[in-house]
Amino acid sequence: MTAVTCIGLGLMGSTLARAALASGHDVAVWNRTPGKARMLADIGAVAPDTLADAIAASPIILICIDSYASTRVLLETNGVANRLAGRTIVNLTTGTPREAEALSVWVGEQDARYLDGAILCGPGAIGTAGGELVFSGDALAWQVAGPLLTCLAGKVRSVGRAVGDAAALDLAWLTMSYVKFMGVAHAASICRAQGIDLQAFIDLFPADPFACKLARIIKDEAYDQPTATLQVWGEALARIQMQARDAGIPSAMPDFVAGYFRRAMDMGLGQQEAIAIYKTLPVNEQPT
Repeated sequence: MTAVTCIGLGLMGSTLARAALASGHDVAVWNRTPGKARMLADIGAVAPDTLADAIAASPIILICIDSYASTRVLLETNGVANRLAGRTIVNLTTGTPREAEALSVWVGEQDARYLDGAILCGPGAIGTAGGELVFSGDALAWQVAGPLLTCLAGKVRSVGRAVGDAAALDLAWLTMSYVKFMGVAHAASICRAQGIDLQAFIDLFPADPFACKLARIIKDEAYDQPTATLQVWGEALARIQMQARDAGIPSAMPDFVAGYFRRAMDMGLGQQEAIAIYKTLPVNEQPT
């Protein structure tokens, strides 16, 4: 039996699996696209043929896919749900507190434990001192899975027993990124209108590497190698809008930003860096 099964092997999911392998854990992997699992098998992972076998392989199941709805579909598949009993399900999918609560209830009905998590860093920080993950949910689930999860980042902690807390903190953390996307895009427009080289703007923020990175992408027009695409960021933004409705809080800010992301998608920019929303801002003629 392996120590952990990683389900979902996109950029983030495969990075999580690699971090667990690098820490000396026996890891099973499964992905809807089998080729990604074979790549990890080449460096020591076990790659069962079926999802049911992948679930059966480990006491801890780490899931990192596109949505809670997709997670539920996978786990409800014939031959899978009846393998969950006694296992600890750790979900690192972006979603809302309400989605986390609903999935936690369903997992409990399968006689399994549930831990919800949020990744507060990019793939490049996974397995390093700069990475940060937070978890919430059942205390026993944290007791079982917590020691293994510490290999995934330098900062790994539980934020409480309320299962939706990690998802709420994830959305709050993501919200700050959207504010920065809009701020840097508009700042770049100011510089463009004045004819100022963006390097002068970048030099104003030596202590803010994220803002500098976004501005540098605009300056170099280097939109085509995203770690997470504009489309992925747009999908996460939709969850922030959903959470506002669920919690009865104002949604004016995410609704406003979502308009720019929809416009960028309509322009065919979905597979570029999120800061490609800059391209949606019209270039006005200089006043005469």
